[in-house]
Amino acid sequence: RIAWESWRSVPFLFVRGMLGAVNLCSVLFGAFIASILAYVLYYFTKMVSTVRVSFINNERNNKIVQRCPLLKGKYWPSPWVFNSHLQGVILMKLRVKQNPQYRREILVVEDGASLELDWGESSGPELSPESPVICLLSGVTGNSSSSYLVYLSIAFRSKGYRPVIMNYPNANGTPLTSPRFFCLDSISDTRDFIDHVHNLFPKAPKVAIGFSLGGHFLLKYAQEIANPPLAGLMTLSAPFSSSKCVNAWKGQWVHENVYDKHFLGKFKGGYERNAELFQKLGTLDHDKIMQARNMDELHESLSIILHKVNNMDEYHSIMSSDAKISDVKTPTLVLHAWNDPVVPPFALPIEKIKKNPYIIFAATRTGGHTGWLSGWRPWRNLAWCEEVALQFTDAILAVY
Repeated sequence: RIAWESWRSVPFLFVRGMLGAVNLCSVLFGAFIASILAYVLYYFTKMVSTVRVSFINNERNNKIVQRCPLLKGKYWPSPWVFNSHLQGVILMKLRVKQNPQYRREILVVEDGASLELDWGESSGPELSPESPVICLLSGVTGNSSSSYLVYLSIAFRSKGYRPVIMNYPNANGTPLTSPRFFCLDSISDTRDFIDHVHNLFPKAPKVAIGFSLGGHFLLKYAQEIANPPLAGLMTLSAPFSSSKCVNAWKGQWVHENVYDKHFLGKFKGGYERNAELFQKLGTLDHDKIMQARNMDELHESLSIILHKVNNMDEYHSIMSSDAKISDVKTPTLVLHAWNDPVVPPFALPIEKIKKNPYIIFAATRTGGHTGWLSGWRPWRNLAWCEEVALQFTDAILAVY
């Protein structure tokens, strides 16, 4: 009788268990739907950004902006890129690899340093000596293999333009021919690069585009060189004030344990591979350089000595482009994202930028550092900022 009663209770227990499972599934499904709705709300209120454009109202600027429809709308980030740091991860590590089939040229400059110029002249419309030349500069640890330069090179080439990338010494791991990484005055390498391109194609219009540190170099060049042979230039996430950027990083875990370590490994590795060349200077302490635990210590033991300055303030002055914004006389687009994790908003001389009649300033709330990924497959398609670069280049060439 006891066994029979136990068996009679089995259907009841089974039904109760099923109802409990259904309730649990309902709760989980409801939580899932609520999460999706919450993220959709977050996406539209916090991630989608109206592009804020500022410029002096003149005929040239109006023509350029009218030909850049992306600057007159919204930036719609990829829904998967909900964090400014994630922009960089996808940009640097997860984008589909493409082969731009570069032709490499070595340009040896006055101090003996070798600049590797990668020309994207392969498949595409036929080129002529008058075809527009697009001069591209990467960020501090980038090179011609960086996805943003690869994707842009291929896109420009498909339009009948001639892209060329200047690789900084140490950018590709090639042995140095002069004991330094970047040019010591922030100007001469860019000047020699653009002069060389101009000598090769004197009748071709030229547009220069610089990402991050490359934008700084272009701004310094435009400020110091009278009548540069450029129809226009564009900067993306340029670090106008290196001292303000560095100060903003202090105490930030991501900056000290991710970005700083990445930069430190790049430059300590470059020094170590070329230590014999650097030691010929007779002014460097090898052990102190190799013991540097962060970029501040590496600057103190290496950068200050190489640049022949007395302290970090003088070094930051060389590596900043915020003091002479009024001297830029080349039509320029400055693009920046307010959530840039590397270049904070207060590092930009915004008022000086807005007062320069040659500069168009465009800012978005989101976009990260040289990111602005967009679309459902950000690892495969052009980023929003790369599309802007294409439109701006077309606009410059149209009003040139």
